[in-house]
Amino acid sequence: PPPAPSSHTFTLSQHDEGFWHDGCSDPAEPKVMGYAIRTRRWRYIEWVGFNKTTTPPTIHWDAVFGTELYDHTDDDTVANVAESANVVAVAANAATVKQLSGMLHRGWRATQ
Repeated sequence: PPPAPSSHTFTLSQHDEGFWHDGCSDPAEPKVMGYAIRTRRWRYIEWVGFNKTTTPPTIHWDAVFGTELYDHTDDDTVANVAESANVVAVAANAATVKQLSGMLHRGWRATQ
């Protein structure tokens, strides 16, 4: 895998309640929130348990409902073709997933 980027080479984002994942009105649906890290090459997302009724809201990193990994190579275009292929399950990407997951968790915990 590539060397770990410095804190200036990635961004973090959160998919808020405007998206269906956390906006479900059905109480039987899991309450989840999407957290993402984006480097020049990769976008990695974890959909994790989230309780917005606590103050502050509680992120449950140990309750992962899904993950996504997109490879934005130098050939990627404005059309964002890379976002059409989730490559998180490709064995060759396991080290990248582990690295980005760790960076994502450390990044969010540093802001709490």
